[in-house]
Amino acid sequence: MTTTDNEPIKAEAGMVLHVLAGGVLCFGGAFRRGDVIRLTAEDVEGTRDRNGDSWLDDLSETAQLARWGEVRIRLRSSYAPTVREV
Repeated sequence: MTTTDNEPIKAEAGMVLHVLAGGVLCFGGAFRRGDVIRLTAEDVEGTRDRNGDSWLDDLSETAQLARWGEVRIRLRSSYAPTVREV
């Protein structure tokens, strides 16, 4: 993915999250550094609040730093064979 740090990066079903920091809690599980998660439509929809907003709507470095104080996740647009299905 080619983007700048300030562009919003939206995660969508089929994309892969690469966990960079330990202790990431999401999708009913606890993930460690190095884990990868292939997103399903249900995963994405399950993160929406009552306004329809999701933390997956912007995974840019800027948004992650503002939200968590560190970059915890990198997003890949393709499926990786080592993905741990959620």
